[in-house]
Amino acid sequence: MGFVEEEGQLYCSTHYKEFFAPLCGKCNEPIAEESIIANDLQFHKHCFLCAKCSCQLDPNGYHLWEGAQICDTCFSKTMSTKCIGCDFPIEPGDRWLEALNCAWHTECFCCAVCQADLEGQPFYAKGKKPFCKNHKKQAI
Repeated sequence: MGFVEEEGQLYCSTHYKEFFAPLCGKCNEPIAEESIIANDLQFHKHCFLCAKCSCQLDPNGYHLWEGAQICDTCFSKTMSTKCIGCDFPIEPGDRWLEALNCAWHTECFCCAVCQADLEGQPFYAKGKKPFCKNHKKQAI
């Protein structure tokens, strides 16, 4: 059994944990091994998990969502704007536009009948579906 010196006193590992070890921000148990510091809290490595999917978080690549840490994947699913045409997130760097009070990838904004590209073109709409001028009757 090893001893640790703290404030000029020797402590066994059990009492050192009890008196001096920081408490984990998740399980509230003493931390005596390597830990992760995030958001002014300290965590056991095995306790630093995504609040949504429980995967192990990278201390350099996580997001705060409603006070909890979440992984990049869950953040994208939760926070990203979704294209109404394909229901996939609009990622940084994607070309997109706003039409019919919705966000669209530019390649998804096309006629509901013939799939003609409608970016920058006049169009007609019925509900959330765009139509080209050749298929405007379906919109009426």
